[in-house]
Amino acid sequence: MLDLNNMVNSVKTYLSLNVITIFLSIFFGYFLFNSQFVEPDYYVCTRIVEQTFQLFNEPISFNFPYSCDENEYFLGFKDFSFIIFNDHSYQQRPLYILIVFIFNEIFSPIYNFLGFDQKLGIYSSSSNVNLVTNCFANLPCKK
Repeated sequence: MLDLNNMVNSVKTYLSLNVITIFLSIFFGYFLFNSQFVEPDYYVCTRIVEQTFQLFNEPISFNFPYSCDENEYFLGFKDFSFIIFNDHSYQQRPLYILIVFIFNEIFSPIYNFLGFDQKLGIYSSSSNVNLVTNCFANLPCKK
């Protein structure tokens, strides 16, 4: 039998996990990349550089990671068929690229309304896919 009360509580838990995770990721992201307190050491080809984005049609600059293979991923995030129909190096992980592509396509009107440039929209989609995945993975731990 369908327990509506239990379902509502699960949705509330899921949404609260998402909201908390989004705020924490913004805080820790800013703290890690823009404070001089911690010097993050990532993969061999990732470095922290000042990048400029459009937000509300205004340029903003802040420190953000740049990966040497970022452009390869962005090709698939912008046009998924490019990954499938070309001899692309990331054909072995199409599910992640497809999910970010779909998320970006769904939220592109919102990003455009908010004045995001394409790069910030793709970063937002990628981050949100990771956040949603983490929240789904943590949901059984809350029970």
